[in-house]
Amino acid sequence: MFSVLFEFGTFVNDRKEQQPGMNQGPTKQDTKNPDCTGSMNLAERELTAFFRAVADLFGTEVAELSAKQWLCELEATEDLPASTREWRWVTVKASAWLANRMKVLSPSTEFATT
Repeated sequence: MFSVLFEFGTFVNDRKEQQPGMNQGPTKQDTKNPDCTGSMNLAERELTAFFRAVADLFGTEVAELSAKQWLCELEATEDLPASTREWRWVTVKASAWLANRMKVLSPSTEFATT
């Protein structure tokens, strides 16, 4: 999990450098910017919740892969998400990837209905 969060922090810093207006100064100062800090907190909470849920259901190996896919989905967005709803959309896309992966890995598995 920590390696994924490290990758996430590196990704966000790289992404801000690529987008004019997002990086108003050196990267170290960005963490003191309330907008940047709030966005990072939302992202970390969203990714952590996603990781824990997947780890609880499928184990840490699948959770690591899913978290990396979450980062790929984030990378595919044009702009960094600015709201909880936008961060949740990254999780929805990564969840869809996970659902497809699990379907491929166990096509004969039937889910119990209650």
